[in-house]
Amino acid sequence: SFLPNPPETELGHKQDFEPTFDNMEIIAAAGAFCQSVLLAAESDGYRSYWSSGGDLRKPWGAKYFNRPAGEVIIGALFFFPAETPEKVGEGAGSLADKRSDIDTWSTWFD
Repeated sequence: SFLPNPPETELGHKQDFEPTFDNMEIIAAAGAFCQSVLLAAESDGYRSYWSSGGDLRKPWGAKYFNRPAGEVIIGALFFFPAETPEKVGEGAGSLADKRSDIDTWSTWFD
């Protein structure tokens, strides 16, 4: 999570912070760090994923994690042993069925 710079304009509906250069730089740096941690975990045999926070962004999440007012969750990292018990199972994200085909939003270079 991060504490964004105070907005200079009124924030829109469902807007947690003003997309200034400084705020975006913090998010980019945190994303690069998180990606490195996920890659390190995977190389050590852990399964992992990054979530945007989901329910952790709700007021109960702020209270539970003692997150100061105004602090914004960038993401939550989850780690699991490579061998998980069968009873745990795996599931797709809540928006998985709405994803478009990879060829509609990516380009591969040879």
